[in-house]
Order: sequence, then C-alpha cells, then structure tokens
Amino acid sequence: MQTFGLVHLDSEALEASFPEFRPYIGKCRFRDCRHDSEPDCALREAAESGKFEVKRLRQFLDFRTECELGRRQAQGW
Repeated sequence: MQTFGLVHLDSEALEASFPEFRPYIGKCRFRDCRHDSEPDCALREAAESGKFEVKRLRQFLDFRTECELGRRQAQGW
C-alpha cells in the first residue's frame, strides 16, 4: 500500500477507507482513540468478537504507522 502514497491520509481518512470499521467509528470510549491499547475501543472489541477479521485491524494499525512515519520523514524528523 505504500506504493499508492497513503502518507497524505490522516487517521480518520484511513479509518474511513476500511468499510467494515464504519459502524464502530466514533463509538470508542475516547474520542482520540488510536485503536491499539485504549480501554473500551469499539474497533478492537468488534474485531475480537468476530464482527470483522482481526487482521484488518492489524492492517489499519500498520498502515497508520507507515503514514505517520512517512509524514515525519517528509518533515525532516
């Protein structure tokens, strides 16, 4: 996916690109939930209960990390 240039996507746009996440977006306990370790994360709970595949959440987290690293590199960090 890096080849497609996902660096321009922020976390919200990236979340929206996973259609199976849409029913759960905005339902986490914390408004700024990163979906990796926060309590009461709607996305993690949905994945763990079989609403969608856990690997899709892992892909999202990996893509988000790549986007964040790409933005830092572009800014010269």
